[in-house]
Amino acid sequence: MKKKRETSKRVFGKKKSIYTLVSNAVLLIIAVKPEIADTTDDDVIVVEGRRLTLTCQVVTGSPTPSVTWYINGSLAADMSRSPMIDRAAGTLTVQPSHKADTGRYTCVAANAAGNDVIHFHVHVIGRCHVISDSFGVVVSALVSISLVALRLLRLLPGWVTVGGQVEYLGI
Repeated sequence: MKKKRETSKRVFGKKKSIYTLVSNAVLLIIAVKPEIADTTDDDVIVVEGRRLTLTCQVVTGSPTPSVTWYINGSLAADMSRSPMIDRAAGTLTVQPSHKADTGRYTCVAANAAGNDVIHFHVHVIGRCHVISDSFGVVVSALVSISLVALRLLRLLPGWVTVGGQVEYLGI
């Protein structure tokens, strides 16, 4: 059964009656632990000088989780060359990237119910230099050609995979 109660309040210097409905209600607030969307690629390779963007997509959490980024265990916002952090989008951007940006990047989404963490291992590699000669194309780089470098070459303009071999077709 609902009760009516009359209370008095001064509004702009005049006394006015306000009727409030009072009931036996319970407000239940449920906190939900944050969850970060799983990424399939936690190893990130970027060529020195290019933009590095990492995304930490929070898919659940109530109240709204706060997102904090760490680089090699230190708060990213406190770094001397701090990256751009877009809290709404959950992204961290470094532009341009340098070899010193290589390391472990951690995103923590936290609220009253707990937290979730995702790690990215970032590898900033030297730029590849292509030298043409009469016998074909020779690649010189600051890194040795390995599976990581071959994977990167497939991403660069002009490089393709043909029958399991990586070839340079030109830009």
